[in-house]
Amino acid sequence: MTRVRIDRETTSSTAELIEVMTAAAARAGAAAVPPTVLTERADVLVLRVGAVVVKAHPAETDAAALLSRLRLASTPLTHGILLPPLPIGDALHTHAAGRTITAWRYGEPVDPDDPDAAPWEAAATLLARLHALPRAGDPLLARLHPPPGHDLPEAGDPLLPRLHPPPGHDLPEAGDPLLPRLHPPPGHDLPEAGGPARVHRAMRRLREAEVTDRAAETVVCQAFAVLPESFAAAPESAGLPESAAPRRTLVHGDFHLGQLVRADRADAGRWRLIDIDDLGSGDPAWDLARPAALFAAGILEPVTWLRFLDAYRAAGGVAVPREGDEWIALDTPARAVAVQAAALALVAAAREKRELDDLDTALVDACRRIATASVIS
Repeated sequence: MTRVRIDRETTSSTAELIEVMTAAAARAGAAAVPPTVLTERADVLVLRVGAVVVKAHPAETDAAALLSRLRLASTPLTHGILLPPLPIGDALHTHAAGRTITAWRYGEPVDPDDPDAAPWEAAATLLARLHALPRAGDPLLARLHPPPGHDLPEAGDPLLPRLHPPPGHDLPEAGDPLLPRLHPPPGHDLPEAGGPARVHRAMRRLREAEVTDRAAETVVCQAFAVLPESFAAAPESAGLPESAAPRRTLVHGDFHLGQLVRADRADAGRWRLIDIDDLGSGDPAWDLARPAALFAAGILEPVTWLRFLDAYRAAGGVAVPREGDEWIALDTPARAVAVQAAALALVAAAREKRELDDLDTALVDACRRIATASVIS
């Protein structure tokens, strides 16, 4: 982490953003301490202010869609899976300096310098639990927010255990303000998960970047060109046999180990998923796509991939068949995410004015195989 310095090297717009983010952190309960930078990119700024993290989302963020995601992360449905947002005053987000800002508890991230301790099993279990939650249109939600004259399900109803409320947390009663947040009015359903859109954004950034390794750029563009035309559509139209198409579930949309933090002591230090910008309804295979792509590219060790995959299956995950060939479900998303990762690697190398490193080269090589063969491994 780096201490923020507001001086002549800091643009006036960035200084203003830091100021309003620090004020938002205070409204979310942060102590009066100097902010530190956790993440700084052209489109995103994340600060830590004491025990509070504040995030300035990209300027083009759909505030209404983000609010739907924040509401879901605030409900008992996702307790123990997603890190819930902190209210900023009496709202789940605020808008200032042209950006939407959210606040969160600080959590200890995965240590990138200790790969052997990476919590692959915990991550797989969290994803399996997320994929098992009801989504918009699920009959459970309709019964939690029933039409007038229809009562809530009674104790013993087989649908109730799917909520998995923590001890001491009862189901909301009729009239509870939680209910419309679980089953929003028409037109306010959870957005589509953002995984496929991230691939397209990565390719747009690649085309706009001043990449010096034109040969590598060509390879990545060729790999993108051979992805199924409908890879961003519903699973049944994404080039998969209908019998193999997984159901649509709640999806994180941008899973990698950097999206895990340990919550505070009050939560027993358990891992939680963070960054709900791409949370939504979609094909759960996209949440397994990055580890799958890294494994197929030779970056993730086979034993680590199997730890993750076996833990996901053991937790009842629905993204892949319980037995048999997982690549029936993972092939297209894994290819797409490999292309996305390679594109962003080239963009980063161009921005940093450096040669491709070994990881970058492995991703480009995976794209070369995608462009010229039917498998990426």
